[in-house]
Amino acid sequence: LGVGDEDVRRELLQFKGLEGRQEELAEVRGVHFVNDTTSTMPEAAMAALARFRKLAGKSKLILIAGGQDKGLGYKKLTDAIRQGADVLVLLPGTATDKIGIELRSKKQELRIIEAKSMAEAVEKSYEAAKKGDWIVFSPGAASFGLFQNEFDRGEQFVEDVNRITKK
Repeated sequence: LGVGDEDVRRELLQFKGLEGRQEELAEVRGVHFVNDTTSTMPEAAMAALARFRKLAGKSKLILIAGGQDKGLGYKKLTDAIRQGADVLVLLPGTATDKIGIELRSKKQELRIIEAKSMAEAVEKSYEAAKKGDWIVFSPGAASFGLFQNEFDRGEQFVEDVNRITKK
């Protein structure tokens, strides 16, 4: 196509990713926030968990997840949550119900927090975090009910994170 290797290399190194897709949004007092609102399937949330668990290292990974079920299975996601998350903050919805049932069916050390809104989910996540921790918003479910769509859901997450930065 007439594009040189060096031009391609330079552009790839500068590429920051796409909005709402495992987007490293902000760092507030040493706590990292990730916006993965486009994660509307369990497999997408599993991919985010795997990636950010490695980045978090020995620090906590706090996952904000849940929403409406699209008729998908959540067993593999709950297994990944058990292995990769230290704290789980659940948004309301039918997928959340499935995730909760699956997680509570086995003994575990995972701390589970329920939130009624995005603002509450972000606030409770931040309260559970300390410097070096990662808060990953990767719902693994649809946004219907509580939000207009996944983009509205992501915008609310960004707004709530921005509110924390101003405190």
